Amino acid sequence: MELSPEVSSALQILGDEAKLDRNIFNSIVDISFNDLSTSEKPQQDEQDFLIKDGISKKQLCECHRALMTVAVECARIGIDNILLTNTLEEASWSADRLEHVVKKYDEKLDTIRSQLAAQGTYPPHIVDVDWRLDYHVRSNTSSKEGNAVYRITFFTETAGKQGQLTFTCSHQQLSHLVTKLRQCTRCVEKYAQQ
Repeated sequence: MELSPEVSSALQILGDEAKLDRNIFNSIVDISFNDLSTSEKPQQDEQDFLIKDGISKKQLCECHRALMTVAVECARIGIDNILLTNTLEEASWSADRLEHVVKKYDEKLDTIRSQLAAQGTYPPHIVDVDWRLDYHVRSNTSSKEGNAVYRITFFTETAGKQGQLTFTCSHQQLSHLVTKLRQCTRCVEKYAQQ
């Protein structure tokens, strides 16, 4: 897996037993995988515990983010723990730490995948359309007079959230849009029948 330099260096810090003792390492791993498996905010007292034990907040955030990045990428690709193991071995992790993270990853893999699915990767769905015809009698910027302008509003929905997309177009542009939408509809119907 190709990682950014920031993620790679944070993984090396996380795997270095001289920089992070076992308790801090376990806390970071537990917090990271708990954050991935729930949609709630992390508990504040766990972060305070880590800061009191000598790790700076910046290092905590970098290690937390790096471990979450690798775990999410491995879960997204759909490879069990092979890619995770190889990536952490490249960061010079000890076998003990590697085993702990892989065990946590295996425990939380289904939950991480369900959280990723809940986020959604689909573009917004058009659920309604509203339009209005405006007629410009005269304009300061154009020498043309008397042209029709259509104002189109698409009402969209993404993961339960409502949105709007509004634009204006000429009669020719609107005709082209309607033609393309009809072609798309025919393609979808054709694939649905197969």
